[in-house]
Amino acid sequence: MAYNKAEKSDAPMRKKGGIRRRKKVCVFCGKDNVIDYKDTNKLKRYVSERGKILPRRITGNCAKHQRA
Repeated sequence: MAYNKAEKSDAPMRKKGGIRRRKKVCVFCGKDNVIDYKDTNKLKRYVSERGKILPRRITGNCAKHQRA
């Protein structure tokens, strides 16, 4: 059976894209939080299992606090 282009145009159009995710907000900017090297529970969220620092797009930190 041959493919007919007219049949394809009758099909409903689907919107491309996915679920929009909320932009992550820097935890340290909002409050008067101080980054302390002794607070291991807070720092554990920003380090991978291998000990590497997670990127900004995953943690949601701003550029200033990512460098701190």
